[in-house]
Amino acid sequence: MNKAPQNIFLMHYSPVNSGAVAMAESAIISLRKKYPESNIIFESDFPELTKRMFKEVFVVKRAFSISDIKLTKKTFSFDFFIKNIKFLIRTFYVLFMGFIIGVFKIKRSPIESLNAMINSDLILSLAGDSISQDYTYFLRFFEFWLINRYKIPNILYAQSVGPFDGFSRRLAKHYLKLVTAIIARDQKTMELMKEYNINVPIYNSVDSAILLPTIKNENNRDLINRYAFDKKKTVGIVIRTNKFTEYSEDDYSQYIKGMNKIIDCLIKSKFDIAFIPTIKEDFNVTIKFIEKFNLKFPIIRLFDFRASEVKGILKNFYFVISPRMHPVILSSSSDGCVPVIGLGREFKMIEYLKLIKQENYFMDYLPFNENLLMKKINKMKEDRNKNNITIQKEMVELKRISENNINIVDEIYSNYVR
Repeated sequence: MNKAPQNIFLMHYSPVNSGAVAMAESAIISLRKKYPESNIIFESDFPELTKRMFKEVFVVKRAFSISDIKLTKKTFSFDFFIKNIKFLIRTFYVLFMGFIIGVFKIKRSPIESLNAMINSDLILSLAGDSISQDYTYFLRFFEFWLINRYKIPNILYAQSVGPFDGFSRRLAKHYLKLVTAIIARDQKTMELMKEYNINVPIYNSVDSAILLPTIKNENNRDLINRYAFDKKKTVGIVIRTNKFTEYSEDDYSQYIKGMNKIIDCLIKSKFDIAFIPTIKEDFNVTIKFIEKFNLKFPIIRLFDFRASEVKGILKNFYFVISPRMHPVILSSSSDGCVPVIGLGREFKMIEYLKLIKQENYFMDYLPFNENLLMKKINKMKEDRNKNNITIQKEMVELKRISENNINIVDEIYSNYVR
């Protein structure tokens, strides 16, 4: 029998992003079952918050944290440089120290996160859920190089990868080959890795958050009882920030105005509404949204809960409309198998909806088409119960596949250290 990894390092975690929390919680549960004696070390943007949320792991400050970055209209601009000079100095210092220790394969670093990384036995990259040109990919690729220097098995865990264009594609074709293996959660990732000629082992799987249990406990019980979501036809809605996107202010304004019209139509159809932001930036724009349109519906800060507790909340909804990936996954994979309408900005949304045979409930996030969305809502009103049954059937196999993710990890690790 192969020896279990003593230290397992989980990369790129933010406790104020429900998608990252879902990836982290599912990884912890699976790792604890497979390797009960191993140390699990988290790299987190907010260590103290992570320690409160996951008391069973060690936590270090993320080396390349972008939690304090100040966004500007153009990333490569003088304005960005001035507003983020502290962030840039810190980042270049980490890059410099990482380069020095990597070149000479030094086993100690003054940076706690790098020190934990290079002295681990197994690394799982969580990264929120995806690696693409929209998510500071160059820092990710640097980490892949550094880990490869120390010959530590590095697995992209239940990820979507890509797309990359232009210069970022050239980098991706090189640096993605430095990882040990990729567990791809959708068919599109498999196709892109073949297109980029990434010749590491790639496994076709599904999102690990599907496997999480649905929990009602002291953390979410009062909220569920207070709003009685299950006693009404409550529609959960995510209003997305325009930060971290390439969309214009005009496009985004069209989306905001369109969503207000959609909500007005839902109200006239006797639905109740609850806003369900999964990251702080979405929470902030939701406050502005309800103030702008004088709405009185509750805002449920899902990022205050563990993902299994989020499932306990969302299982009571009638259906969910979201441009974010994990509200769609967590609601549809909850015990309630809640039907969803996904507003996609990236391929990962349509790929997931295909898995649960709900691709007809996909719509491009922008340019926003309120008439098309209203047609999908009307169809949902007609077929909600039928959609619920379909999702229930598909979840049986998807949960089996998700459960196998940790067995794939164990197989990769065993082959690596053999």
